Amino acid sequence: MKNMICEEIKEQWKGKIVGILIIIVFLFSISEGVLEVYNLKNLYNNIQKVVEDKRETDYGLIQYEQDEYNRKKESIYLQNLPNTYFIKEIAVVTTIIAIYTAIITFKDIKNNKIKEKIEKNGFLKTNLSKIISILPTMLLAIVIGLVSYMMAVESTKLIIGTNNMNLSNIGLLDKSILNFNYSINYIYQSLIVLSFNILSIYIVYGMIIYLPYEILIYIFIISDILFIRGYTNIIMYLKNIFVISENTKNTNNITGVAVVYIVFTIVATLAIMENKKYFYKKIGLDKG
Repeated sequence: MKNMICEEIKEQWKGKIVGILIIIVFLFSISEGVLEVYNLKNLYNNIQKVVEDKRETDYGLIQYEQDEYNRKKESIYLQNLPNTYFIKEIAVVTTIIAIYTAIITFKDIKNNKIKEKIEKNGFLKTNLSKIISILPTMLLAIVIGLVSYMMAVESTKLIIGTNNMNLSNIGLLDKSILNFNYSINYIYQSLIVLSFNILSIYIVYGMIIYLPYEILIYIFIISDILFIRGYTNIIMYLKNIFVISENTKNTNNITGVAVVYIVFTIVATLAIMENKKYFYKKIGLDKG
């Protein structure tokens, strides 16, 4: 089994797909980091313009943007960058990794390699080794994404000079970073992110066996991970898990996520095991 996993990893890294995956994650993370700081700058400029114009009717707008400014300023503080990135990573980078899973699996199906592997090693070992072999690439993508995001934010902060952007200079309350009360559990956060990505890989692989057409897999990935789970249920839950300030309480309760993980894992497992005959037919393998 160990040798099978190593061979799968070697096959993946021989091609250009891993490199393309890393480049996409890197570029996404860099752009997100730069945009995050520029959004803060734009907010500061908007508030400054309203205050200088002395438009009293815009007091509500000033208050809203002031709160938004303090929140964004807090989110790009070095200690909080993993929190900020992980929330974004869940929806986007997980989708990229899921698409990568689909691409390399369909590549094996099209060139009949998976057929040869099943004939030699059996259904369970072949599929399990394929899933496990994707995990190192997944981990590398997440680490590179996080590091590049943090570097982009810190570099852009220096270039723009965010230290000079202080609301107190224009007569408003600027919440000091020193007053932020952090309660961050990086181990807990990392486990949630890794678990979510592993589950997504497993579900996508199960759907490849279950769904008849390749295009349906990509539609499933985009709609389910990016729009449904990515931006609604999971993101809303993670905002309570990834503590950014004293205004966000950490429930320290993973029961809800655990139940969802278990349900989807069972569904994906049933899809894999109950559709063996269909999958054999799909790859042109006659097993009766």
